[in-house]
Amino acid sequence: MDELLVYAAIALFSGFVAFRARRTYLRHKVTPLHRAAQAGDISTIHQLVGQGADINAVAGSSGTPLMQAAYKKQHEAVRQLLSLGAKVDVVDRINQTALHYAAAAGDMLSARYLIEAGAPLDITSRLFNKTPQQMAEILGHQAVAELIRSHAQRH
Repeated sequence: MDELLVYAAIALFSGFVAFRARRTYLRHKVTPLHRAAQAGDISTIHQLVGQGADINAVAGSSGTPLMQAAYKKQHEAVRQLLSLGAKVDVVDRINQTALHYAAAAGDMLSARYLIEAGAPLDITSRLFNKTPQQMAEILGHQAVAELIRSHAQRH
């Protein structure tokens, strides 16, 4: 009888964990492509995009896979996502672009890739009311701020 109770408890706990995981997935809408981008898993990124994953899917407060790769400083993932068609002008629910994410992370290389791909420099975040350049300055990422400023002056 005790063994049966142990199995019942395990089954109940497993169901609860699965329910919680499903609820979290639905709330944030984080896809396998978002997770691959965060981890910099290039082969999985290619595989998922090849299977039809939405490269520009906005996942709640997590943004797009490109935004997540930029924020996690996954330079090669940023480069690959751009080459696979990720759009640089997509905004998350608070009007931030991938360049905002790179600026917040202080990621110079990702910021360069995004700027070279035509990322908009003047979009203002609704939450912080800042452009990517202003965000980089406030967070102390002066090199990224200067990169954005110098590109804005040339164009």
